[in-house]
Amino acid sequence: MHLIYQQQWAQDLSKQIIHYLQDNLDWIGIPSGVEDAQKANLSLLDYACGFGLVTYSLLPWFTKIRGIDISDNNVDKYNKQARDQGISPDQVFAVQGDARSPAIDLASSEFSKFDFIIISMALHHIDDPKALLSCLLTRLRPGGHIFIVDWTPEHYGVPKRDANHLIARTPGVSVDGFSQETMMELMSSVGFEGGEYRLHPKRSSMGDMIGGEKQLFFARGMKPL
Repeated sequence: MHLIYQQQWAQDLSKQIIHYLQDNLDWIGIPSGVEDAQKANLSLLDYACGFGLVTYSLLPWFTKIRGIDISDNNVDKYNKQARDQGISPDQVFAVQGDARSPAIDLASSEFSKFDFIIISMALHHIDDPKALLSCLLTRLRPGGHIFIVDWTPEHYGVPKRDANHLIARTPGVSVDGFSQETMMELMSSVGFEGGEYRLHPKRSSMGDMIGGEKQLFFARGMKPL
């Protein structure tokens, strides 16, 4: 496991995300009753899946989950976790890839017509968020939902005037978070409907290594019927 995930602030952040997802299933569009969700045979694409934080927190509600991550190491750990828990690859399986440049695996029917797509704590790393959201739209069934978890534009809790300086010093960070206006415009511009945006009720501590606090947001949109 990456050393950052062993730090207390990162573990606390993960718990914030998990608890919010599980406590707001109805808003996301997932039947809150596990039995009802299983009867619906729901499918989920966990994009930029990492080690599987989203996947394993929502596993009871889905009969099929597929993960995509650009890191081979993340994918290996994701799939190993499923095997170690005795979960069939038919239910949970991830591949290495980028939705904007689909490999053969990503072009298959296994990676299309999802009921839900979730991208958690990854969109601010993407150099062209609009292009990615446009690609993800094509992987949803009509009426399917996308759900995005990320930061508001307040980079590591510093004033906005200093944000660009810190972004330049932070490897892999391309965007200084997303305001409600920006996020709704992004989703609308690629074809999502019914966009909504909510803030987590508590800010997130970034720990001593980074310092300050950040604000999580949760956004959703629907592919037109």
